[in-house]
Amino acid sequence: MSKFKPWINTLVICIGVLAMGACIAGLFISGGSGQHEFKSINGEIVKIYGSGLYRNDSIAMVAQGKASDFITAIIGIPILMISLYFTNKGSLRGKLMLTGTLGYFLYTYISYTFLWMYNPFFIVYVVLMTLSLYAFILCFMSFELE
Repeated sequence: MSKFKPWINTLVICIGVLAMGACIAGLFISGGSGQHEFKSINGEIVKIYGSGLYRNDSIAMVAQGKASDFITAIIGIPILMISLYFTNKGSLRGKLMLTGTLGYFLYTYISYTFLWMYNPFFIVYVVLMTLSLYAFILCFMSFELE
């Protein structure tokens, strides 16, 4: 990890800060007109959430998003920081845990970028997806297998 250590540290800290901001926004931003129905081009009636950051998404998607934001804030970010700490101490388990946690962040923010309706945090999701991808790749490259 020696030559990638500064890059991984910087990327992981940026991911932690941006992800916490995105989670707080997803959980606590309010405002909007409230629930309403939308008829899709296939004639299907979809109930739209209508408020907060996820105001343009269906009620089912918002339930998943708010749960994901909660889990990321309460479990994902602390595990990310703990695994970074142990990785910096030279622990192989820490490095494995960091790589796995970065995989979780990569999957989560790929989903947010490509599956959710466009919202004011779209660019944050793209940045988080990109940072997670680079950090994930660098973590994989940092394993010194002999």
